[in-house]
Amino acid sequence: MVATQQRFERRKVMSNLSDAELRQRIKQLEAQGKTGVTDSELDALNREQTGRLSDDDLVSLIKSRASQGKPIGKLAAAARARNLSF
Repeated sequence: MVATQQRFERRKVMSNLSDAELRQRIKQLEAQGKTGVTDSELDALNREQTGRLSDDDLVSLIKSRASQGKPIGKLAAAARARNLSF
């Protein structure tokens, strides 16, 4: 119950961040060597950032990352949740 409440509070705070503040915090955490796999805050920030993308931007990002050989797993999951094909 406590963990669920903490996640809810974190999401609420993140949704109040501007796009620039969101990008800045992501860059700070990445500069510390953290990844979305190993750090729950960075994972949540990445999810918030992905959630703000338009459908077209999300599909474009997936295609771009795939063409560069970069992983698309979480982005693809977000696209599937929106019933998008790519």
